[in-house]
Amino acid sequence: MKGELIGINSAIVSRDGGSNGIGFAIPVNLVKVFIAAAQGGQPGFTRLYIGAAFEPVTFEVAEALGLKIARGALVSKVIKDGPADAAGLKPGDVVLAVNDHAVEHPDALTYRLTTAGLGSTVTLKVSENGKERELSLKLEQAPETQPKDERLIDGRNPFAGALVANLSPRLAEALQMAAETQGVVIEEISRGSPAARIGFEPKDIIVNINGQDITSTAMLAELLQNDPGLWRVEIERNGQRIRQFIR
Repeated sequence: MKGELIGINSAIVSRDGGSNGIGFAIPVNLVKVFIAAAQGGQPGFTRLYIGAAFEPVTFEVAEALGLKIARGALVSKVIKDGPADAAGLKPGDVVLAVNDHAVEHPDALTYRLTTAGLGSTVTLKVSENGKERELSLKLEQAPETQPKDERLIDGRNPFAGALVANLSPRLAEALQMAAETQGVVIEEISRGSPAARIGFEPKDIIVNINGQDITSTAMLAELLQNDPGLWRVEIERNGQRIRQFIR
């Protein structure tokens, strides 16, 4: 008899609290990625940066694209100069397989790319208007296109108590935001601070203050040094713009 580990138990759904029920496990190939990161001295798991967004392939989409069955990961967006762009992926392409492993949906694509490992190069089987081709995709860490320049805001202003940083694809990935998001983002807010009382939240993007577009933490810190008496603030939260007037 030969036994091989295929997963590590993570949770169980049980009516009576016993070991009988529906069990859930982390696939061993995914565990290997975390172990390799720890052995390499990394402080945590580093997410891959693909530079593209994917959607499921519906029956309607499959028919329109000339696919025989509704499976794969539909490319909905490609970020310029990212790994997907360098590989030749385009919006409308459908990823069918990674290293000859079939991809049924976007979650399966994420799993296959993650278990391939950071720094490796994978072969994608892609369908474009019903015609298949192969592409090579380099799996990279999200770039830090500008320094985070974290700053804890203090003083008499609406953002006092907020820890802010310059967004880059690397920070956006860490915060689980869209990789192409730009601007100055709130990372943390001190409990009971003016920023908390006003209602600002982590992941809010500070877009504009008193008619000036905010492009960096340095600019924000300088602007907040002077109290105009009335603050006209515009932030972006979950893709929605919110404007506030604060005295």
